[in-house]
Amino acid sequence: MKLNNIKVNNIYKKYSKSKSYAIDDITLNIDKPGIYSIVGPNGAGKTTLLKLVSGMIKLTSGIIEVNGLTFYVPEIPAYYENLSAFDHYNLIRDIVNKNDILHSPEEILNTINLDKNKLAKDYSKGMKRRLDIGMALMIKSGIILFDEPFDGLDPSISEELSKIIKKMNDENNIIIISSHDLSRVEDISDTIIFMKSGKIIKEMNNIRNSEITLILSNNENNISKISNSGIEYNLTGDSLVINILKNDLPGIIKKLNYLGIEINDIKILNMLDLYRNIIGDNND
Repeated sequence: MKLNNIKVNNIYKKYSKSKSYAIDDITLNIDKPGIYSIVGPNGAGKTTLLKLVSGMIKLTSGIIEVNGLTFYVPEIPAYYENLSAFDHYNLIRDIVNKNDILHSPEEILNTINLDKNKLAKDYSKGMKRRLDIGMALMIKSGIILFDEPFDGLDPSISEELSKIIKKMNDENNIIIISSHDLSRVEDISDTIIFMKSGKIIKEMNNIRNSEITLILSNNENNISKISNSGIEYNLTGDSLVINILKNDLPGIIKKLNYLGIEINDIKILNMLDLYRNIIGDNND
């Protein structure tokens, strides 16, 4: 069976009335299932990149190869006002090849918790978003693109949608999300792609296992004990600094306690810190 994958090679996109490129020489290779989140300021090119991958808009130059059925969920939910959720899902079932249907309308309604008969015109924003996501869940997409799925939603609804997206990831899909919700992105992402001015600035994997800094007193006793323990460290002014991954924290704390070394401070680099370090402060 051919695996889902996306290959983007040196792509450019320039809109007709723009003087600059919306996408400026991006190369990207995604060949493993997981949740990939794209973050960056307004105008960074996040939505344009998703639309290019989905085939909704044309490249100016470059090559995009997409292997796998792709479903694009836009920022503004798409729906028929006078149809219920059940009607929408039956419509999808009727127009899509039956071999590409993964779940029945009834299964989807149970998963996303929508009223079977309520018309879409009477939905809240969160319900409309769930309606869209339900359509993506129905199909054996393999590649699912979400444009700002958490935008304008209450925290409880955002949490609910996060759980649904994680469940979709359990089915070995490639899921790509553009979002400004940094805390939500940090919670669900396997890889985070930072964009600015149409370029990919940095990619970070395994973000949930981010770096932690331990601050200890810089004295001969501590230096001697830690040097003999094999723990890597740096000396900065009056401090002895140990940089570790979050998963390694319990073991390091246990070892320092055994050595009788006191930790003065623990600094955890969160998503907002990373964003500011990589993108900068003067962005939306």
